Amino acid sequence: MLFRSPKHSHVLFLLSQLYQQLKSWGDLQELLPVLRKQHVLDEDALLVLEKTVYLELLKIAAKQNKADNLNAQWQRVPKTLRLDIELLSHYASSLIQQQLFDDAESILKDALKRQWNSTLVYLYGLAESSYPEKQLSTAESWLKGHETNATLLLTLGRICTRQKLWGKARSFFETSLHSTPIVETYEELARMLEKLEEPDMAAAYFREGLKLAAKEQRERIESA
Repeated sequence: MLFRSPKHSHVLFLLSQLYQQLKSWGDLQELLPVLRKQHVLDEDALLVLEKTVYLELLKIAAKQNKADNLNAQWQRVPKTLRLDIELLSHYASSLIQQQLFDDAESILKDALKRQWNSTLVYLYGLAESSYPEKQLSTAESWLKGHETNATLLLTLGRICTRQKLWGKARSFFETSLHSTPIVETYEELARMLEKLEEPDMAAAYFREGLKLAAKEQRERIESA
């Protein structure tokens, strides 16, 4: 239970440390306004703590696999923090995992109007909208100034694939790979070519994807 009466800054600081150690994020959420009012932490440290608290609470809500709990927790996130890429992407990813695609699509679209971010663009391609034509139109509007952005081109390829626009999808995937090879792009293009009964080309792209994945794995091990 939250200890509501301490006035001394050091006591409040110790209490906040205890809650973090116990991973008592709900209690820590209640303590945040007191920490701010009493100036226990400087603004940068308080912002880091706030972000950690709300991110952990979002993770807990997502694990419950209940849309109402997830959305309710998002509404508790301060408006200023709802613009944070890590928090926003985790929320959108959780919506996608729960197949709340239209909610995710709307949130990501609004966020991308305010700030361009490749992580959000990537997630946009995973949100299988009920209105795919509008989704494609929205994503295509982002091409201006981002014509060679590999993540955007992957997203466009995915949206086109869901609409069976094979020619456009292939063009987007190939342009994406020409810009920056991505393992998932190789895989998406290969799967599409399998559907189009081009097994040799599909196998070739699968091989390239595997080679790139192995290379990236070696690089991670070497840099560890």
